Amino acid sequence: MMDKALKILQKYQGRKIAIAASGGVDSMTLCLLVLSCGYFDDITILHINHNLRETSKRDYELVKNFAKNHSLKFESISVDVAAFAKESKQSIETAAREVRYKFFNDWHEDKGADAVLMLGHTLDDNAETILMHIFRGCGLTGLVGIQEEYDSFMPFVRPLIYTSKKEIYEYAKLYNIEYFEDETNSDTKYTRNLVRKVIKEIKGAYPSVNENVLKLSEIAKRALETTKNQLHEEYFKLKDEAVCLNKNAFYFDSLVEQYIIEAAKRAGLIKNFESKHIDLIKKLDTGTSIDLPNGYVVYCDKKYLIFKRKEQNKMFASILIADADKLEGAALRFRREGDVFTKFGGGTKKLKDFFNEKGVSSRKRDRIPLLVKDDRILVVMGYEIADEVKVTKDTKKVIELWKE
Repeated sequence: MMDKALKILQKYQGRKIAIAASGGVDSMTLCLLVLSCGYFDDITILHINHNLRETSKRDYELVKNFAKNHSLKFESISVDVAAFAKESKQSIETAAREVRYKFFNDWHEDKGADAVLMLGHTLDDNAETILMHIFRGCGLTGLVGIQEEYDSFMPFVRPLIYTSKKEIYEYAKLYNIEYFEDETNSDTKYTRNLVRKVIKEIKGAYPSVNENVLKLSEIAKRALETTKNQLHEEYFKLKDEAVCLNKNAFYFDSLVEQYIIEAAKRAGLIKNFESKHIDLIKKLDTGTSIDLPNGYVVYCDKKYLIFKRKEQNKMFASILIADADKLEGAALRFRREGDVFTKFGGGTKKLKDFFNEKGVSSRKRDRIPLLVKDDRILVVMGYEIADEVKVTKDTKKVIELWKE
């Protein structure tokens, strides 16, 4: 039992890991499996209270006690996701995902590049995801579904991705694993729950539906890899974290969609990018643009399609102006552990939190110059000045630090 999951866990033996635990059967089973396999010495349990259910506190206590009883490190946050979704004008699912990723990224930043986050996605989750992609309209990328390992801003590993829900319940029963069922799992106003219900009904006629969807996923992955090998690297250009796709790529009719998907992916747009967006991009004329999901935009100029985050547009157009006298004696360096920054307008926070707000990728953070005096960060080059060096009515000399 759990042989496939154990083989995946063995690949990461000896690394620092965290397990995202909700209190449900999948994540609690993963917690015990990781603990009992003996491959890891540095284990952290991460829990997020989304405050979406009255039973959220109950789930928190379960996960916290599991960590305590097994002498594991435990970190948690509590966020009013409904309020955040309303404020940011996002769906609850999207807002919750954003909260999770920020929490996970903070943990990974603290632990270092070798650390790995483990998630409890299962074979059943993969089938649901692929069918949701099909229903929304997708290409080969959507058919690939949830992967065993995915490295975006940090490494995600899913040890249970080839394990069925049935096997997980059997394992939980065998080892008396305590867990709670999320009562919202039966609420079909959430798309995934509706798809889950459909699959359950289909299983009567097609008992191996999940396994067959996995086979489709593997075929799509191989086909996608073959297609990617045909893309010309010279058509992609990176400029200030914007990805520029040369429109010469459009001469390859059979590869146009894959070029667009790859450009969006390189810019950081992974989630919610669908066929309808690709169709709109293909129709763009020079000088026009369209908004894409998750705060991205694509511009069409004479030669390129330019994919970037909307927040970057303000940064590119801005000039950082500071009081030159207040910068006297400052020196350039790169970030260090524990750096804090008092941003323009006031409010001191950890530098990593500032970067999270600005959507700066983990890979770029170590390359951003900081102007520092007496260990106080006065300028995050290209992004913002500290409040103490702003221009006032008493300023005698102004300096322009950065202009894009």
